[in-house]
Amino acid sequence: DRKIVGYALYRHFFEGFTGERRMFLSDLAVAPDARRSGVGETLMQAVARDALKLDCDVITWECSDRNQVAMSFYDKLDADRIDQVVTLAIDRNRIESLAG
Repeated sequence: DRKIVGYALYRHFFEGFTGERRMFLSDLAVAPDARRSGVGETLMQAVARDALKLDCDVITWECSDRNQVAMSFYDKLDADRIDQVVTLAIDRNRIESLAG
């Protein structure tokens, strides 16, 4: 009996400002009953292998600082916290306004 217990959603892109090839991990999810069993690490290893195949210089992602379980996991990966990055967004109304 096989079931999906986690997934990693990511994309490859070129950063024009730095000239780096990057992988952006937009979502990493592991079912609660599968956590602490190596699934998250296995998913991150797969992302890292794809990043190397695509000659990426860095993998980036975002995580709420209130998600202590995830932050603890990422700390174990020795991930750097980039404090100078600000996440910005515009909602649907502002998108429509901007689009004209």
